[in-house]
Amino acid sequence: MKTFTVPKNSPQIRLDQWLKEIFPDLGLRAIRRLIATKQILVNSTPTNPAYKVKPNDLINYNPSPTIKVAPPTIIKETDSYIFFKKPANIHTVSLQGGHNPSLEEALNSLPQLQSNK
Repeated sequence: MKTFTVPKNSPQIRLDQWLKEIFPDLGLRAIRRLIATKQILVNSTPTNPAYKVKPNDLINYNPSPTIKVAPPTIIKETDSYIFFKKPANIHTVSLQGGHNPSLEEALNSLPQLQSNK
């Protein structure tokens, strides 16, 4: 867990805007996802992206642990395509700021794709 303190001279701006300075590599959608999934707390309390930060607020960032999933099951291979079954309950693409498994990440573990890199 990381804790950030809002400086005394900080303007009262929206939490999501304030976090943009802390996490410059993340977009607002990813930051809002962190807030919605309670990975970001203000003074140990869940809040919303529109919360106006105040001087001396404590912003806690506690990322969710990464979950491992089985790789996709290959159904058929040709010289041009690989047909597979996607594991249940995972996103197709990796979500910025998310720590849930995705098909995109699982495909990276397929040996067939590793040899083509």
